Amino acid sequence: MLESIRKGYWKASPETTRQLALRHTELIRGFGAGCGGYTCNNAKLREMIGNQLGNSAVRQEYRQAIEKVRRPSAQNKEVSGQTLKEKKITLQKDSEKKNPAKALGWIGLLVLLGIAAILIGSRRSSRK
Repeated sequence: MLESIRKGYWKASPETTRQLALRHTELIRGFGAGCGGYTCNNAKLREMIGNQLGNSAVRQEYRQAIEKVRRPSAQNKEVSGQTLKEKKITLQKDSEKKNPAKALGWIGLLVLLGIAAILIGSRRSSRK
């Protein structure tokens, strides 16, 4: 909303603009600055918000909170957590891939051999 006011898309009253700027600073104080392209990287908007804050202490607190997020400390923080391990995946060659038609052919051959064995066994037993 403040960016819309700054660009002139919304003709808000000076009191509404000031209330929005104060609310913005209260949220930053309570939850920290959530920086994005529309806030922390927008110098014109930061300047407009700062100008709306009459109290110099509030204005200074706002600017410090934004700068703290924009320029993180140089301290190296130790990070703990899981270590990811690399897993290599190899692709099968076309000749190694399972072919369902080939498997069905082998099954069919085994069934025919079984039927032939039964028929040959029954002919032998009928001749005896």
